[in-house]
Amino acid sequence: MPQANSRSEPSLTDCGRKSRDTDMQRDIVAFEGGEYDPSKYLRAETVAAAVAAAVTAPADSHPTEIVLRPRASRRV
Repeated sequence: MPQANSRSEPSLTDCGRKSRDTDMQRDIVAFEGGEYDPSKYLRAETVAAAVAAAVTAPADSHPTEIVLRPRASRRV
């Protein structure tokens, strides 16, 4: 009988600003010589909510694309 995966994976609702979901983005920004600023990127929860809305859309709808962009930050 196969055993269930015992690794504890973080859920999208439990993700923090420094969660595993941003490790790749942090690494890319660091590789490019920049400093990671989470306010410039979408949160995992935001993307998950958009995808959930598309996959749970009523049968009479046909979502063909999802486009998400972070809002431009206001610089004072």
